[in-house]
Amino acid sequence: EPAVADEAPHAKRERRAAAAVRTATQHVSFSALFEDDGADVVVSQKSGVVVVNEAGSSVLVERCRDCRIYVACHVRCVRVVACVDCLVYVGAARVASLLNCARCVLAAAAHRIIVDASTETQLRLFTPCAPLCVGAAPALGPLAAAYDGLARDAEDARLLPPAPNR
Repeated sequence: EPAVADEAPHAKRERRAAAAVRTATQHVSFSALFEDDGADVVVSQKSGVVVVNEAGSSVLVERCRDCRIYVACHVRCVRVVACVDCLVYVGAARVASLLNCARCVLAAAAHRIIVDASTETQLRLFTPCAPLCVGAAPALGPLAAAYDGLARDAEDARLLPPAPNR
């Protein structure tokens, strides 16, 4: 895009950031990132505490309110859609996403993190890639939680570097 001669420095940064997001989203097929269209496990319209222990599954969390969801195993993907005031903990996943949520915390170890149209969100992450955030910028922090078997699940999800050959 052409630059304006008297453009303010912050406007130039915003223009470059918007162009980067457009470029990133043009080459990404979001359905391909999720690897399948259906979810093996659906958590819908819940409140309270929910624990998912189905390794290898795909998890959809939708329209939950004041909920704590723990996915303490290796899963293909976790999609969190239209939730309010929720905490979602994902042990190890290929993709984790937060779409149209408000005041949610996503604590995840995942290859790819996507946040779209979510407000007042917090991300606690262990990921090899920068998260793809569209809309309001979430608060970022490190994943500071663990469970028995997290190292094994992270290895199964290929989140850890390979062991050196000796």
